[in-house]
Amino acid sequence: MSVTELPIQEKRGLKADLPILLEGQFGFCTDTKEVFIGDGTANNLLGAKGDTGLTGPKGDRGDAGTQGPKGDTGLTGASGAKGETGINGVKGDTGLTGSQGAPGINGSQGIQGIKGDTGAKGDTGGQGAKGDVGATGAPGTTNYNSLENKPSSLPANGGTANGMNYTDSRNTNFNGFDYKGITVHLKSNATDGLNDGGTYHGVLHITQWGDVSGGKAHELGFTDNGNTWYRDWDGSAWSVWLKIAKSTDIPTKLSQLTNDIGAGGGIKITTSPTSPTSPSPSDFWYKII
Repeated sequence: MSVTELPIQEKRGLKADLPILLEGQFGFCTDTKEVFIGDGTANNLLGAKGDTGLTGPKGDRGDAGTQGPKGDTGLTGASGAKGETGINGVKGDTGLTGSQGAPGINGSQGIQGIKGDTGAKGDTGGQGAKGDVGATGAPGTTNYNSLENKPSSLPANGGTANGMNYTDSRNTNFNGFDYKGITVHLKSNATDGLNDGGTYHGVLHITQWGDVSGGKAHELGFTDNGNTWYRDWDGSAWSVWLKIAKSTDIPTKLSQLTNDIGAGGGIKITTSPTSPTSPSPSDFWYKII
């Protein structure tokens, strides 16, 4: 008859999980490698160290034992502090340029966006500097046959003129040097802005040179209200019309002056060689010398 041998295993496990062993029951702690035997109420460690006995006399020193095997390598120590950064090495040569990649396929054109609103109008720029006056042209030659209203013949001594013909420029507000010398013109009031009675007026145009380097151009205007006006051309624009005063336009009495100082309404104005008596505040006294 054959005999089968079976191993006997005692109760085992972690020490924290070891229960109270039965009396005479063994228990093995798999984590601490300790062996306990129970008595029914507590677990007793086998091989526990007993009370220390009295120290015996020191024996003779024994022979030195053989050197034990080399122990395991200890744990790696903590890393040391990082050293200072070394000097930068010499820059290497630039590598060869890689070949150019093939061009990508053009994308399809996107849908046109909605037209934006028109932006606000910007401020008007400043007027540019006035250009230099051009050089005076060479004097032209007069073709007698091209003159208008010329006499059919002249006396041997030259004779005298009995008048100056006019130019109908009623709808043209020409520049100051478009005509040279002394010329007479018919003008519409709306053309040059001289509105002083009627629809038209006469203009005497005078230039003493071919351009402004010899002085301004001048004009006298004669209106249907019997007044004479003046303006000049400075090389780029006409001045405003100024009325030339006649003797009847010059005031000779205080009553003809414009009252722009608050006189009247209880304010007394006195004209005399001596100061007035008992003047009131805001009264005026004009001394006659």
